[in-house]
Amino acid sequence: MSFSTQPAVRLTVLVDDTDVWHHKPVHSEIVHRAHAAGLTGASTFHGMERFGGRQVVRFGGAHAAAR
Repeated sequence: MSFSTQPAVRLTVLVDDTDVWHHKPVHSEIVHRAHAAGLTGASTFHGMERFGGRQVVRFGGAHAAAR
């Protein structure tokens, strides 16, 4: 097995777990398109809480109602 050394690029896309594209979850569509484009890898992660520039803590999308 041989490895090549190439610059790596990372792309972070933040989507809500209720976001859909053509009746499919957006996170799934992103991974499938990355695979089709020949990227080395792609992953999705579910965030339970977050905060942004306004420093307001928010809870996850569709699961927020359960809190």
